[in-house]
Amino acid sequence: MSMTAALAKFTLREYYRATGLACETLTACLFIFLFSDHYWLLKPFDIYFGLGMFAVTASFLTTYRVAGREANSRIYIILTKKVSRRQYLLAKLEASFAIVAAATAGLFILGYCLCDIRSSFSFVEAALRLIPIYVAALAVAAITLFFSKIVYSNMISAIVLIIFSFAHPPGFLNYILPPVQQLIKMSFNAFEPYGLIYVFWGVLCAAFFYAAAVRVFRARELNFDSD
Repeated sequence: MSMTAALAKFTLREYYRATGLACETLTACLFIFLFSDHYWLLKPFDIYFGLGMFAVTASFLTTYRVAGREANSRIYIILTKKVSRRQYLLAKLEASFAIVAAATAGLFILGYCLCDIRSSFSFVEAALRLIPIYVAALAVAAITLFFSKIVYSNMISAIVLIIFSFAHPPGFLNYILPPVQQLIKMSFNAFEPYGLIYVFWGVLCAAFFYAAAVRVFRARELNFDSD
């Protein structure tokens, strides 16, 4: 097992023991409650839109909590065990995304079993439609990691960017923001080949913010106790 994978596994285990995934569970229950009225009548649009909203929300909350847990003197202990700062950030990103991906998959299975999705898509096709949602979640996780306390420490900017990426006000911002809105729409709309551009764009945004986070994190002093 690579150092990054081992650290991601450790992060998952430690985060679960410390929090019990309470925030993620409450978020999932909230979305189930919001979509619980006549759930057997819900169509693919309703389910995938809800899954997309959940994935984006949970990705922000989970990454924020995972990244912020070591914005203190404990970070020195981890970074003195032959763990590079790049590996450290990648492990945080992997752990956060794994939690959100598992929770989203669980809600998808619940929706597929209880709601009216199977009349429109087979299970395989319905599951594949989660891919753009996962890409959106990955992009949000990378954005949140970049603006988290251990890297850039400006969560307001992360919130604004994520909201604008989902709302996409008309104009040139449509072409420079992460394609969160388009990716969620892809999950329930008819597949069009040009939609793959948004998948590529989403992955590129995630890679850009992760690379930027590594660059900033390598240069900064780990003076979290004095911040």
